[in-house]
Amino acid sequence: MFLAQLFDKIDQLDRMRYVYPKEYTDNVHKRIVLKTHQMQYQMITHKRATMLRTFTYTHSRKLLPFFLCLSLPVSLFSQSRIVLKNDVYMVLNTLSASASVFVVLDNGNSNALSTSGTGGNIITKHEKNQLKWNIGTNTGTYTLPFTTATTATNASESKLSASVNITTAGVGNGNIKFSSYTDNDAANNYKVSDYKPSDVAHVDDATGSDNSANVVNRWWIIDANGYTDKPDVTLSFTYDDDEVNATGNTLNEADIFPQRWNSTDSVWDDVTLSGTLNMTNNTLSGISVSKENFFRSWALVSSVFPLPVGLSSFEAKCDDHQTVLAWSTVTEFNNSHFEIQHTTDLQTWTNIDRVDGAGNSMSVIDYEYRVKNNDPFQGLDYYRLKQVDYDGIYSYSNVESTHCGTDVHLDIIRIYPNPSTGEVNVLIHSTEAGKLRLKVHDVLGRLILDDVIFIQQGSNVLQHTIQAAAGKYVLTATLNEGNYYDYGTVTIR
Repeated sequence: MFLAQLFDKIDQLDRMRYVYPKEYTDNVHKRIVLKTHQMQYQMITHKRATMLRTFTYTHSRKLLPFFLCLSLPVSLFSQSRIVLKNDVYMVLNTLSASASVFVVLDNGNSNALSTSGTGGNIITKHEKNQLKWNIGTNTGTYTLPFTTATTATNASESKLSASVNITTAGVGNGNIKFSSYTDNDAANNYKVSDYKPSDVAHVDDATGSDNSANVVNRWWIIDANGYTDKPDVTLSFTYDDDEVNATGNTLNEADIFPQRWNSTDSVWDDVTLSGTLNMTNNTLSGISVSKENFFRSWALVSSVFPLPVGLSSFEAKCDDHQTVLAWSTVTEFNNSHFEIQHTTDLQTWTNIDRVDGAGNSMSVIDYEYRVKNNDPFQGLDYYRLKQVDYDGIYSYSNVESTHCGTDVHLDIIRIYPNPSTGEVNVLIHSTEAGKLRLKVHDVLGRLILDDVIFIQQGSNVLQHTIQAAAGKYVLTATLNEGNYYDYGTVTIR
């Protein structure tokens, strides 16, 4: 049955409960596949009409409704092209905010989806209500004519087109899934933390407080899948004034800049992105993103109060029996200084020195500090940083430990394979035998693995299975009740 026949059938029904013909239905993946099988067909030729129908999609004895509201005419051409004419609407809205429904565009050309006349509109109500574009190794500018729905924040609908200009093709038979959505909470619609994407762990600032007030009330999903190498892209977003100035927001439009969630390392601030802001047209364009930084969940945020920025790393190592502290910042805003703090019991911390910060910076800065005490405590020394802003607001780094006072050494020489699917080998060298405790934590500090092994003097290869989700993990090794210590990192994919 062709799409035209499908719509003819819809017109005949007063109450619609319709399961798509197999040609257009994929019950396994719960998606609607729009294809024409290379047929050229002018679907509607009569004057503009309006129809609203509810389609019910059956999967595992459950109903997955989505709503497709079309102001016609619509044209469908060869090679699965879709042209949305004269304010036609495509609305994807599952009853559950976590449910999935896809419209699949099986044509990798950038003109496979376009608008004409007064334009067209795609509304995706939730994160996983998506248009999946099978782009493959094609290049070009792929534009999505997103539109806001009328919500507690949006008094009326506004066109919010987003585009992805693929400048270097991806490798592999990949696709990109697109969605753009907000919430409909009259009291707290500004709290984007309440409806954050499923891969985003938090929307906090550097102090750990909810930073929703400094984020535009909308999420964009640009999810590249199936590539062995993702494409390099340049992104453009359009935003709505109602979603900038919503009750509860303190965001200044002039400060808007882009951020994306790095789901591998669970951070916002590992890279600094920028674009050209046009407050007349409400666009942020020219955002250059390399394949390494191309992640799925995007937000428009205040550059003055971004999602957490600051330390990207902090570590303590021994160098000729002296403790050396090294840390890096990706960006700094209003950063006065760092206080170096030390303890031997994890109870009482002492300030031992101060290192000035850069104030404001949008580039990576590396710091190093050599602890002046050359006769360290005969046990573990613990260190942390206290980062202090000019206004007195402060936050702490993670805690690192060293034992640099003897010639006994414990070293993690190598973790392999890295990245790993879970099976890892840890090559450890120790200058004495003893009881080794091996721990694995995720980037949020949660314990994933805790094991005790007896090792010999010299080199030891330890085999472990890390059963955890994809991401970055910290592996720590301590010998003889914690007197000797080393650590490394492993990425699970």
